[in-house]
Amino acid sequence: MTKSEREKLAAGEWYTCIDDELEALRFAARDAVFEHNSLPPRQRGNIAPALRALLGGA
Repeated sequence: MTKSEREKLAAGEWYTCIDDELEALRFAARDAVFEHNSLPPRQRGNIAPALRALLGGA
């Protein structure tokens, strides 16, 4: 079975960045960061789960 580009990336292997799955992840990350940076602090609420989903263990 062939690994996906995302699996290769996670494994530290060579991968092609021009990939639909990776592009979707980049869009999701840009949208999440934009939303977070655009909201006033009092309107952010509990953003920990969303940030954890985006950043994982980083």
